[in-house]
Amino acid sequence: MTRRRITTAAWTLCAVLAAAFAIVTVAGGIHYSRIVSDSMQPGIHRGDLIITRAIPLSDLKVGDIPVLADGDGGASVAHRVLRLTTSPTGTVVVTTKGDANRVADLTDHLLTSPKVPVVTAVVPLSVVPLSNIDQRWASLTFLLLIVLVIATLAWSFIGSRRGPVADTVNPWDPPPMTASGVPLSPSHEASITR
Repeated sequence: MTRRRITTAAWTLCAVLAAAFAIVTVAGGIHYSRIVSDSMQPGIHRGDLIITRAIPLSDLKVGDIPVLADGDGGASVAHRVLRLTTSPTGTVVVTTKGDANRVADLTDHLLTSPKVPVVTAVVPLSVVPLSNIDQRWASLTFLLLIVLVIATLAWSFIGSRRGPVADTVNPWDPPPMTASGVPLSPSHEASITR
């Protein structure tokens, strides 16, 4: 396999994986965010990336880690479900607790939405010095990556259609030989190739 084919295959694989990731992210309702506290240690550390997927509220169970709005209306909280109850009005009441915290969260969460985002995976990025990831910028980055890969593939395809460059010499190729096994001199090669 030539180096150009390997490069093209690698870029094609990158493009397919990036496109698949983007499609799964958008179609599957998958979101991701960075953890900003140590309340879920030892399983989830500050700086880790959590990947969430919206599930029906009826599928939420004790032990899940939903991402819920903080009682103060501030940032979202990803804590483990300790207890699920239903109020007389039919609202689901969720009691949560961070794994590293000694007590449950001070306020319960009242859920009325038909779906709730739940942590499905944790990417340990606590050692990578990145700021919080914004979903829009991440999506734009993936789009630009796909455009870059497509442009590279197009450039590679256009280059392969022009044919090989005549002056290109691969140092690993054996030198041309005569029928008797004697290496040809550069002047003999020029007269043979013309």
